[in-house]
Amino acid sequence: MAPTVSFLCVCSILAVIATTTVVNGLTINQSSAKTKRPVSWLIDGNNFLGQRGVHGLPRDGDKLAEKLIQISGKQGGSSTPNDVVLVFDGRKDVDTERTDIRLNENFIKVQLKHGTIADDFLLDEIEKIRLEDPTRRVKLVTADKRLRASALDIRPTVKQVVNPKVFWKKYVPRMSGQKKNKTPHQPRDNIMKPMYPPKREEKIETETETDGGDDN
Repeated sequence: MAPTVSFLCVCSILAVIATTTVVNGLTINQSSAKTKRPVSWLIDGNNFLGQRGVHGLPRDGDKLAEKLIQISGKQGGSSTPNDVVLVFDGRKDVDTERTDIRLNENFIKVQLKHGTIADDFLLDEIEKIRLEDPTRRVKLVTADKRLRASALDIRPTVKQVVNPKVFWKKYVPRMSGQKKNKTPHQPRDNIMKPMYPPKREEKIETETETDGGDDN
């Protein structure tokens, strides 16, 4: 009987140790929950340039790349580097082959070969990320409804699809560190204020004492 009890005790202890394994002060589950997943921003370049009524939006692919390079890596204060892939459709009689231009460690501008559209390339790239880097999440920038629907079917890799206008107005300033708080925090005065206002009788009495001057 005693050996059986000892065996059960040992198993219980091992089970407790296994469930409370600590990694850098956190359990395994806590550690994985606190680890921020890497993110790739895939941008439909031609769709982006085609947006109208957006102040300051470039109309040239190279200039757009210059603007968006600021959101790549950790330039905007991101805790994990943002990878950015800006993709443009192939142009007839111009793009006889695909051209990849790496502007920095985390930013690539892709000019596709004529006959290849960005939609197909982006979906293939998402599928590639899903298979080769399952922990990575993709955020797609496009206003194309079909591309949006197809991308959102690739769950959980595709985390979000953002409209280019919204991306340009809200995301780019924040991610590039341009957006600042217009009303910075002001420290409070170290003055003790009464928790409750004085009673009505106290107010009247105080005013009477103040107004009553010397009759002489």
